[in-house]
Amino acid sequence: MCDQLAEVQKKIANLQRHIRRAKQRETAREEIVDQQALVVFIFSGYRADVAGHFHLSRSKRCMSLDSAVAHVEWEYIRAPLEDKVMLMLDPYRQYPIHRLLAAFRYLVLFQLREWVQKMNYEFGVAPSRRMMVDRVQHLLPDSWPVDLQARLLRPLATARGQRRYLAAFRNRFGCKLGKLRTSPPMSLQEKQSKARVVDWLG
Repeated sequence: MCDQLAEVQKKIANLQRHIRRAKQRETAREEIVDQQALVVFIFSGYRADVAGHFHLSRSKRCMSLDSAVAHVEWEYIRAPLEDKVMLMLDPYRQYPIHRLLAAFRYLVLFQLREWVQKMNYEFGVAPSRRMMVDRVQHLLPDSWPVDLQARLLRPLATARGQRRYLAAFRNRFGCKLGKLRTSPPMSLQEKQSKARVVDWLG
C-alpha cells in the first residue's frame, strides 16, 4: 500500500513539474510575441491594427482583434522610453535577429496584402509575380538594417523561391489573386432602379 501511494505521489509530482515547465515555456513565448508585436507597432508607423493582427496570429492571450490591439498599445505605453528609442535606432541591440525577422517579415507581408487588395478592389488588376516581387522590394525602407533587408529578400532570389514565397503569402492571408469583372456603364434609369431596390431592402 505504501509503495502504491509513493508511486502515485511520484506521478503527481512529475505532472506538476511538467505543468510548471509548460507554463514557463508559454510565458516566455508570450513575452517574445509581445516584443515582436512592439517591433511591428513601431516600424509600421504606430499602426495598432497591424500589430494587433500580428499578436492575434501568434498568441493565445487575446481572443479578439480589439483585445489584441489594446494589449499591444498597453505594452507600448508601459515599455521604458529608452528601450523604445533604442529599438527605433538600433533594433539589433534590443532583440536577436531571428526574433526581428519574424516581426519584419509579417509587416512586409501585411503591407503586401493591403496593396494586393487595393489593386484588386480599386483597379480590378491581378498583380503579376514580377509586380508583387517588385512591391516587396519597394516595401523595405532604406532605414532598415541592410543585412535585415537582405535576409527578407533572400527567398525571392530565384523564380522558384518567388513562387513558394507568394504561395505561402496567399495561404497565410487567404488571398485569391484575380481581376474583377468589368461591366458596361449603367444608364441613369438602371441606377435609380437599383437604388430603390437597395433602399427597400434596407
